[in-house]
Amino acid sequence: MLANFVSRLIALIMLLVLKDQHILIHERYFLKRHMPKDNWMSIEEMKVILNKTGFMIDTTESAGRDVYPGFSHYNLKPESVRNAIRTRGIKIGLALTFISWLLGYVYRRGMIDYVFLRAIKKG
Repeated sequence: MLANFVSRLIALIMLLVLKDQHILIHERYFLKRHMPKDNWMSIEEMKVILNKTGFMIDTTESAGRDVYPGFSHYNLKPESVRNAIRTRGIKIGLALTFISWLLGYVYRRGMIDYVFLRAIKKG
């Protein structure tokens, strides 16, 4: 039961913009409940699609370096873990702590990013 719960929470992480690769974890769960596979894309793929639909990319900025390391570090502090368990219960609290660690890990491995993109309508 806990393994199934944790696997679903981990699957939610993969909703983030992917950097140059696709991670096909729990594909059926995504397609059924969260995000269509067509929405999984790298920044370059996003640029191509926006260009085809009449938008010009003005700027893209990676903000992952300002998001994931601090988020992961903060949520792995003993006080944060205790707060997560106290407010969410043992299962969810520990699962959220694991997700915080996992987000930091996959960011350091170059698998996810947090991206700001600005597009302007052509013409």
